[in-house]
Amino acid sequence: MKKILSNIFQISRTISQIPNSLPKLFALCLACGLYAHANPANKKLDIDIEREGWLVDLTRVSVNFSSTKITNQDPYAQFANSRLSGDSQLIMQFYGYVLADYYSKRFVFFNSLLAEYGETMVFLSPKKRLRNKTLDRILFSTGYTQRIWKLDKIGGGEIGPYAQLSLQGEFTPSPNLPYRKKFFRFAAGVRLFDGKYVENLKLNLFGEEDFSDVHNLIESMGVETGLSLKRMLREGVQFSSLLNYRYYIINNYPNLRNPEHELECNLRLDTTLWNSFTISPFISFYLLKGRYINKPASNLFIGVSLSYGKVLKNNKIKEPQATPTPNSN
Repeated sequence: MKKILSNIFQISRTISQIPNSLPKLFALCLACGLYAHANPANKKLDIDIEREGWLVDLTRVSVNFSSTKITNQDPYAQFANSRLSGDSQLIMQFYGYVLADYYSKRFVFFNSLLAEYGETMVFLSPKKRLRNKTLDRILFSTGYTQRIWKLDKIGGGEIGPYAQLSLQGEFTPSPNLPYRKKFFRFAAGVRLFDGKYVENLKLNLFGEEDFSDVHNLIESMGVETGLSLKRMLREGVQFSSLLNYRYYIINNYPNLRNPEHELECNLRLDTTLWNSFTISPFISFYLLKGRYINKPASNLFIGVSLSYGKVLKNNKIKEPQATPTPNSN
């Protein structure tokens, strides 16, 4: 009882601090919107106009595969050799990410489709195996971003307010659940995008509706921030990272699965093998903390993936070439 009262007090204290930060965020969004509409169409906007039209990018399609086969390990259980302990395992993961963005002079529509699935199969005996799903997500996002101004320093990029809709689902039902998880999210905030090193930096409020169980709809509200970086180390070698943090301010989840915050972090080093094929060592980390659970749960995966990626349609505006003038004699 004391623990529940303590958690309620912490939540109420967090909620009481929200009014101090929300007006600043909304004021910034409103100021950005008013600034955009105050600019007449015949004036030059303080933005990067190097892109116009559709950008279609098959960012990455990759397959991660690893296998371990151990035979006759039982008689060697007392040996100090960890390579003969455990069970045979088969680990396979699939990942796909596609972008279809539309750039206009005053706004950008960002659209993306992400799909990932991973499964571990443990062979306990020749006739007995255990299958465990490690990844399962389908995420479609679409959003409107107002192009306001461009940063000339600290890596460049553009800043503007944005609104985004997302729909998340699964390929197969989660363990111990008769249905697939389905989420609908709405986010509104401010972002920096298309910088030299910073692909995306965002701060937003989000509303989430969990309609996995149609008989028990769940609604949430919270704060989210994310950072996506990229850096070309040398020709054919690129480092990229992704960090996303989401904090749930209030929701009506039951105590057994009431989320407090979640953190996702990915690090990759893409090395070009041939044409559009790359080999990429990566580290992926995910953490989820329940509001009424003392310790968080996490998932750490280290691996190497073979990937394919290609820009299917580029929208960069080519600079006009100067026409040579004839020499006068």
